[in-house]
Amino acid sequence: MSPAPAEAGARAPAAPPLSAAGATPAPRSAAGATLSPMSAADLDEVAALEAVAFPTPWSRASFADELDRAHARAFVLRRDAALIGYLVAWVLFDVAELLVVAVQPTERGHGHGRHLVTHLFDVARREGATRIQLEVRAGNTPAIALYERLGFHRVGLRSGYYQDNGEDAVLMDCELGA
Repeated sequence: MSPAPAEAGARAPAAPPLSAAGATPAPRSAAGATLSPMSAADLDEVAALEAVAFPTPWSRASFADELDRAHARAFVLRRDAALIGYLVAWVLFDVAELLVVAVQPTERGHGHGRHLVTHLFDVARREGATRIQLEVRAGNTPAIALYERLGFHRVGLRSGYYQDNGEDAVLMDCELGA
């Protein structure tokens, strides 16, 4: 399990962006941003945001590896061509695990993180998951507050989990309703 610290261009109207499952149009956020599956073309921008967002960032290669995993679901959120945020998760059998989600510092507080996570709820349900789990730095109070507002509950603590500073990881779980 990876440590997961928490926290396109124009399209023709006839061809809306697809969700990871490829069957339904991707939702738009209130700010007009569009979700789409992450691709190799996104990796430089995703890695750059990752480096800004987290003290121990994933490498570009780590994101590339996730794009090759059959059970990985990765999304980017863009307004016009600008990257606003991204999310990477695994969906395995009846459990989804949110591995990493990040939003540009200038875009935080506008519902983009909520939009990314609730999109994961939809994808996970559609693929048969009944719950989502995650780990978040104990000191990341904005992320913990968002997860709790979305229905996640604290279910455990991993003491000293983060190697960069020995910070604890809060384990959280959310049951997905039908």
